[in-house]
Amino acid sequence: MSNKKDHIDMIKQIVRTYGENHIYNYGNGMLHEDLYKPIDCCLCGKEMKTIHDTNCAFPLARLQSAKEAFQSHNKYRSCNKCEVDVLDARTELLGEENSEITYLTLVQSLERDDLKSMYETPEAQKRFAELGQDYFKTWLGKSEKVNLKECQ
Repeated sequence: MSNKKDHIDMIKQIVRTYGENHIYNYGNGMLHEDLYKPIDCCLCGKEMKTIHDTNCAFPLARLQSAKEAFQSHNKYRSCNKCEVDVLDARTELLGEENSEITYLTLVQSLERDDLKSMYETPEAQKRFAELGQDYFKTWLGKSEKVNLKECQ
């Protein structure tokens, strides 16, 4: 990609043409839903029968993509029901009131230059240290560095 605008335009085109599931199934670092094998929620133990019922449980557990969970013996994914607790913990981590938080779609977030990754905040970095994890060595952290370089 030559610049951030081209990158955003490409993502918008993919979402318009194929829908968000295309990104989830074919995006770099993602796991195709046909390859998914059920795992248990790391927070409540409920079996998650589809990949669409799994979420990143950070900061309540280590940061892990669905693909990383598939490739690893250790599973740190949470179910949709527990996602409420995960989002509350993320809000707390950010030090924001619920009324001050605006939830954006993928495309909306890419169009904003004033947003920073919640994973890079000092509070998040402290939580990564407590979990024995370095954000910039995770799949997401590595891909964020690459994307920043490509969009500059």
